Amino acid sequence: MKRLLTAIALLGATFATQAQGVITMTTEAETGTDIKMQVNVTSATIPVMVDFGDGNFKPHTIDPTAWAGQRQISGTVLGPTLRIKGNLTELQGWRMRFNFP
Repeated sequence: MKRLLTAIALLGATFATQAQGVITMTTEAETGTDIKMQVNVTSATIPVMVDFGDGNFKPHTIDPTAWAGQRQISGTVLGPTLRIKGNLTELQGWRMRFNFP
């Protein structure tokens, strides 16, 4: 029983660590540039959080079973540092001019 509780506690710690991961990137795209990201996730019930450069994360719900065109997140560059967090399995960007620090 003690081993089972230890395993459950470690599993919970793993999920908490994964949920807090953040992808940070800078862009050379000018403020006001419209961008698109195609993402895929592990679950439709946990939103992808995106900061388009103003420091505020906004939730985006993605259905991992949807076709690629329906898994896009659109937004406007609001600053040079973009951040994305969530349980991502795929990330592609258009017109973003990514730089990863």
